Amino acid sequence: MKRRSNLMLLFIIIILLAMGTALFANLFMISIVGYHFNSDTDLKAYSNNVNTMKSKLVAKRGMILDRNGEIIAQDVESYTLYAIVDETRPSYKDKPSYVVDHEDTARQLASILDAPEDYILGLLDSANYQTEFGIYGSNLSQDTKLAIEQLGLPGLGFIKEYKRVYPMNVFASSLIGFVGETAEGDSDLSGKMGIESAYETILAGTDGTKVSVVDRFGYSLLGYPESIEPAEDGSIITLTLDRMIQEQLETSFLITKDTFNSTEMFGAVMEVKTGKLLAVGQYPTFDPNKMDVSEFRNFATQYVYEPGSTMKTFTYAAAIDTGVYDGNATFNSVPFKVSVNKNADPYRASSTSLVIGTIRNAHNRTWGVIDYDTGYAYSSNVGIASLLTTRLDLDVFKTYLIRFGFNDSVKVDDLPESTGVINFSWPYEKLTVGFGQGITVNMMQMMQAYTAIMNDGTMIKPYIVDSIVNPTTHEVISKGETEIVGQPIKAETAAQMVDLMYKVSHDPKGTALAYNVDEVEIIAKTGTAQIYKDGAYADDEFLYSVMIGLPADDPEIMIYYAYRAPATLNAHFKTDAIKQLLHQVALVYNFRKTDETVMTEIAKPLSNYELPNFINHSLSYAKGYLSDKSSDVTVIGQGSTIMDQYPNAMINVLSTQPIYLLTDKTDLTMPDLVGRSRKDVLAYFKLIGLEVTIHGEGYVLEQNVAEGTPLTSDTVVEVSLG
Repeated sequence: MKRRSNLMLLFIIIILLAMGTALFANLFMISIVGYHFNSDTDLKAYSNNVNTMKSKLVAKRGMILDRNGEIIAQDVESYTLYAIVDETRPSYKDKPSYVVDHEDTARQLASILDAPEDYILGLLDSANYQTEFGIYGSNLSQDTKLAIEQLGLPGLGFIKEYKRVYPMNVFASSLIGFVGETAEGDSDLSGKMGIESAYETILAGTDGTKVSVVDRFGYSLLGYPESIEPAEDGSIITLTLDRMIQEQLETSFLITKDTFNSTEMFGAVMEVKTGKLLAVGQYPTFDPNKMDVSEFRNFATQYVYEPGSTMKTFTYAAAIDTGVYDGNATFNSVPFKVSVNKNADPYRASSTSLVIGTIRNAHNRTWGVIDYDTGYAYSSNVGIASLLTTRLDLDVFKTYLIRFGFNDSVKVDDLPESTGVINFSWPYEKLTVGFGQGITVNMMQMMQAYTAIMNDGTMIKPYIVDSIVNPTTHEVISKGETEIVGQPIKAETAAQMVDLMYKVSHDPKGTALAYNVDEVEIIAKTGTAQIYKDGAYADDEFLYSVMIGLPADDPEIMIYYAYRAPATLNAHFKTDAIKQLLHQVALVYNFRKTDETVMTEIAKPLSNYELPNFINHSLSYAKGYLSDKSSDVTVIGQGSTIMDQYPNAMINVLSTQPIYLLTDKTDLTMPDLVGRSRKDVLAYFKLIGLEVTIHGEGYVLEQNVAEGTPLTSDTVVEVSLG
């Protein structure tokens, strides 16, 4: 037994000595002689600089998500195809390392790349060493790469890179921004607007490096260690945006554009008590996948404008808070002629006074002698002028405007911001500021100030970034929090203002009467602001706006919506666009009255997961995989193997996202589309190869073909959205 152990030990020692001798010999040959045994390569012809290759390991840019985990922006792997045509390259692992048959390679690639065969053949024949294939061979998906690899053609290779994609296309685009080249001709990319730019360092991550020794053909030499400094991927930013509310806001803009021929629109939806922005949008907008940008300002923080009558709320609040307001007191609503006393203070001119200007109600309306509560409901400019000249001290009023934050920037996260001014230089302007002319603001200043009205006097700062998370360790780097930025008015004042805003939306002559919806009671304040252009206020174009809080008794959500349009008397009567937004908010926040079954469905917790590639997999496999992940799977056709799918593979989707699995295109029948979005309807009919006509915006309300009806190439399908 002891003899056997000694023999085994001797055997192990001999093996180790042999291995050490071989390694020493290889190192000796490399260092002294200049020959690499493993690759059969003579290294004497190369300098250290030539055969040492340093390559960049590109970091993956961090995803941007909505509050439910839906992907707003992400990096996806893409590939550029290249071909080696140099016939002097040696074989690698018994496979030719160049294109052997140009004609056959061109023929097979053309069918996959959807490219002209003669174009590919021309590139292969004209190249001396290596060639790429232009737009046909760039930005290739993983599926396309796999299909080419399965051809087994020699001489082909791929350059891996990341492409920034925005799966929702037009979606808070000016807020999110886009990624573009850092300089002309520079392949490095960086954020150019909004979140992509403001959080560039956090999203971009840090590239790594790889240093390896290669032969003259670029193959790594076996036996040589590689020096790798791994890339650090960018952090994941989750926003407070809600996809359903944001998409409805974008849709409402289109309705407003069609209704009033609007040229500019902007709006936002926010939780009153937290400051979380649920939707932020503007028009004109753009698709960041196409980068068809015409407006580079983010209207939420960089667009400065005169707000009009929505400012009256703060004038009334200042009067109430200082104890000088009496809602039953009256004033004459006829035009207010402004004069100035010896102290340069404005007052209502008498017949003998010197008139420096006249204040009129919108559209020159008059109601005779009315009380101040009614004046607010009717949005009387004359009422504001009377209040500021008989009851509320002008200097005190300006102090309240500052307390409401109109002299300071809001600083929404790290977004760039432009702020306006309070013009209190001239006596006439001291009155017009009270109804929103002569003061300029941005939308976030308005949102922040109105939180004090709807939140018992406590003013809350808006924010958009909910969290920043390390993608590798899942460590929460930062977390958005509710921030109180002031208490400009007492709780009793805020409560009285909520009552006045309720009067605006419920008085028979209230200016916001047409904004009411069935699901929930609202409070509101409308605005109609003149637009200053070409050195004067225009009378043919206005900025129309509305601020809405819901529910009325204790507002949880505020909606601000504004648009620039030619003069119209229907601005606060044709309100379908904004009412659709109210419907959507009511649905998301369960304000909608519905039966217990639907309530239970709404209350189910959302989850998200990465959708795999089901193509060429069995239907049973796909169903099994999705059984506990998706609540909405539609199988198209009667086959047993997946031919195509929607959405595409390798993206994160919510558990409520409709999934379409195409098995074949025979015996197709009409599905139930009610409740589907425009995007989902278009995706369905693209999969089956039929045309569909869509009327309206929003979600499907009606379809002209009944569920279960056979679909043929002659079937005319129309759906109505609303």
